[in-house]
Amino acid sequence: MQKPAFITFTGVDARTPVKDCRALARLYPIEFGFLYSDTRQDSRYSGHHLLPRFASGGLRTAAHLCGRAARDTMKTWTYPPVCRDVGRVQVNLKSSDYRWEALNVLNKLKPTIQQSRDVKEWPLTPLDVAPLLDCSGGRGTEIREYPKFTPAQLVGYAGGFRPGNVRPFLEKLHTHPHGFWIDMETGVRTGDWFDVEKCRAVCEEVFDV
Repeated sequence: MQKPAFITFTGVDARTPVKDCRALARLYPIEFGFLYSDTRQDSRYSGHHLLPRFASGGLRTAAHLCGRAARDTMKTWTYPPVCRDVGRVQVNLKSSDYRWEALNVLNKLKPTIQQSRDVKEWPLTPLDVAPLLDCSGGRGTEIREYPKFTPAQLVGYAGGFRPGNVRPFLEKLHTHPHGFWIDMETGVRTGDWFDVEKCRAVCEEVFDV
């Protein structure tokens, strides 16, 4: 079983204890994802106010741009201020809404992730932009198909991961010589709030073997 280069836990929110995230990150290679929308406001989209505290603690972070924020990014070829302190940026759009010229420019500003909802279209990204296969889109739907080709860059997988089902997925995944990461959102929430203990359980399942 090939282990991921790191795990992204997405959906850090206003209740997330930063000190517990720091303690977990000292033990495991993890990244914290912050969902951002300039129109949607709920528990999943409340965490970006914590970004300065995460950045000051040296934690690995990524902003996940959704809705109008993602569409505006494609139009302006620049990232919103919320992305200033993060290490990577994920742009969540339909495949038809991506513009390769814009992605190439954005990737020079920050390492960029292009989400794809369709395994048949994945990856359709410029070589330097990291593709993420995410057929779930935060709904907790498990991955059912396993691409058999070997991409020439670091790639990501998301879709229904939670404590207890990550290892079976990794055991079915073919080897990636350039490495991969996995991303999870719904599976590490309790009452729709980010649950650091569920993140810990996933890390133990993946790395403590």
